[in-house]
Amino acid sequence: MAFHRAEAEKAFVAEGMTPAAARYAAKRQFGNSSAVREQSHEVVGFRMETVVQDLRFALRQMRKNPGFAVTAILILALGMGASVAVFGFVDAALLQPLPYERPNQLVAVDESTALFPRNNLSRDDFDDWKRMNRTLSSLDVYGNTGYLLRTPAGADPVPGGV
Repeated sequence: MAFHRAEAEKAFVAEGMTPAAARYAAKRQFGNSSAVREQSHEVVGFRMETVVQDLRFALRQMRKNPGFAVTAILILALGMGASVAVFGFVDAALLQPLPYERPNQLVAVDESTALFPRNNLSRDDFDDWKRMNRTLSSLDVYGNTGYLLRTPAGADPVPGGV
């Protein structure tokens, strides 16, 4: 509150008031400092007695309507479980970085021939490339694959990688 009073005082001085008059006007604008402090403590404060009262009320309501209580608890548990599962998937698939030191420096290398510009490597070719590699920090294998995603319009093919 002192900050706001000081800013109001500066604004009043900038409007042409004397410092004493500006201080008095700022105090008048924000009211009694003790009352404002008590109000802010009531709004922000955590009181144990209200928590105990709320818990007692909740237990009384659960005893009165056990069916509603069980239904509400089950719905909350299912909602939280679904949220955790979805977040776990999003975290693993989208938020976590790739398991490489510098994922921004990943490159894809292929073998090419006249007939196949992007040819798949055999295991023997990969082992040779890995053994003779002097440029890249490491080599790993990935495979392209595809999945069918069920949508309201039918099944749509979705590319993927392993």
